[in-house]
Amino acid sequence: MCFEHVTVIGVAAGANTVLDFAAVLQNIIAFPITLAQGLAGNKRSALRDLIHDVSGVVPAGELLLVLGTPGAGCSTTLRAISSNTESFVRVDGDVNYSTISSLEVQKHYRSEVVFNAEDDIHFPYVVTFTS
Repeated sequence: MCFEHVTVIGVAAGANTVLDFAAVLQNIIAFPITLAQGLAGNKRSALRDLIHDVSGVVPAGELLLVLGTPGAGCSTTLRAISSNTESFVRVDGDVNYSTISSLEVQKHYRSEVVFNAEDDIHFPYVVTFTS
């Protein structure tokens, strides 16, 4: 597989964080201004580069590991090179699987190239020991 100059444009997602009291108070105070800007149509575009100019080669029989902090674009990179691009606004660059283009893979070989998303579901349980 070879991917060259892959850039993914998508909708910017805000980080989900727990707000402290000062941040909640600031949001309450700013709400009328934010509402007025939205009604006036003065919204900024939420599109941004999710990854920019990523290139690489994965020889046959080898694995690719992409590491990074949350939000760094690891899953986006893996989605883009596996031709799983439905959730993105635009993907620029070239992805080829030997002699097969990503467009041909999307049309004819969808079940052969798969992105398997991770699930971080943790089930708490209690262990009790009796003696």
